[in-house]
Amino acid sequence: PSATEATKIGVPDEGNDPASKLVQSNTTALDLLRRLPGVNIHNHSILARNMKSLKELFNANCSRLIELIGKTNGKKLYDFINHSEELEERNRRNQEKDEQKQPNQKKTRT
Repeated sequence: PSATEATKIGVPDEGNDPASKLVQSNTTALDLLRRLPGVNIHNHSILARNMKSLKELFNANCSRLIELIGKTNGKKLYDFINHSEELEERNRRNQEKDEQKQPNQKKTRT
């Protein structure tokens, strides 16, 4: 087969599926999408059709993701996206605690 035909082997024919047009126009975003926890070959096109951008996906609430890709996968994706925010909040609180302790530590050392 030609190189073009060879690259299509094993790839389902999606016909006029809007997600297949999106694949052709934004492969980088779709490659990223497919690598996220909870996203798989069966549900990535659902997310691509229902989310206008990765920003919209990352701002989606848990119930919306569950509605689109099911309870297990939706929760996995939501937890992954929001985990960094939880870490940032935890780090901020810890830093505030450390800053509150430092004046006390300086007083006891002098």
